[in-house]
Amino acid sequence: EPESCFVMELNGEIKGYLLGSRKPFRHQFYSFFHNILLFLKGVKRYPGYSKTSKDFVGWVLRNSWKEVPASPRRCAHFHINILPEAQGVPTTFVMLQAYFKHLKKYGEKTVYAQMVTFESRRGAKVLERFGFSVINRSEITKYRKIHPEPVYLTTIIKDLEKPEKYTLPSNYDREFAATS
Repeated sequence: EPESCFVMELNGEIKGYLLGSRKPFRHQFYSFFHNILLFLKGVKRYPGYSKTSKDFVGWVLRNSWKEVPASPRRCAHFHINILPEAQGVPTTFVMLQAYFKHLKKYGEKTVYAQMVTFESRRGAKVLERFGFSVINRSEITKYRKIHPEPVYLTTIIKDLEKPEKYTLPSNYDREFAATS
């Protein structure tokens, strides 16, 4: 869905993106077949994987299916990534608002995302600032050996028909744009 993809430009340089999908059944259909293809490639390449990669594959086969929380079936979703030097509430807000405006144009009523969270980063308070509600959270055990605190996969959802809780500060003067 190229029309559901947005790029953040800050001072003439690309600093982030948001990839969205407002067609959940098409996305699930594509993902099903893509996962089969990835599995077959993985089987072929497995003997050459490093120990770390083999440990990850083991986690996927043993634990991922029970640790990854279910996601809403009939609503739009997105993935967002912003480089550290451009991260912040205002820049994230602009990216999300561009996508939300796009979704509303097509009559979408809700949107969800799943994101890696932990207490010292991306807690529920930050997500609530943008009008999201946490609907579930599950610890992802693959991080236990490499991170000092529990790491979760958190599912968030937003009702696009509710008014925004957050607006940009009037003194915000950084130049950036999110464009499709």
